Formats: sequence, C-alpha cells, structure tokens
Amino acid sequence: MAYDPADLRLPPWLLRLFDALVRVRLPVGPKWRLGLTRPGVMYALALFGIWAAAFYSGNNLLYLCGSVLLAISLM
Repeated sequence: MAYDPADLRLPPWLLRLFDALVRVRLPVGPKWRLGLTRPGVMYALALFGIWAAAFYSGNNLLYLCGSVLLAISLM
C-alpha cells in the first residue's frame, strides 16, 4: 500500500511546539531577523534522533547516515 502523507496526524502538543519554535525570531540588525521553519525544525530533530540512535547503538550505518545528512545540511 502506498504511503499517503495526508494520513500523517501529529499530536496537538507537537504542533504547538513547532509553532512556538517557528515564532521565535532573532534580531540580527535594524531590519533583519532570523527565524526557523517547521520543516527545518523537523529536519534538525530527525538529525538529532539519528545521532542519538547511533551513539546509543554503536551502529556504524547510523553514524554514516548522520554524517551524510550533517554534511548535506552544512553545504
């Protein structure tokens, strides 16, 4: 059966957390502000989860996956 992204239901507390993180704005200059996006927060949390699983399990494939994703995100 094909995966339908519309079937993904996130819990309300997680959506509120995402919205709170997205609302955070860091002033950089007089008219410049940096902020986060919901996909960016999800990507960072997924990357954190991969590294946590790699450190916990010692699985070299998870280390490789985390390293590749980190390298892609830093490019």
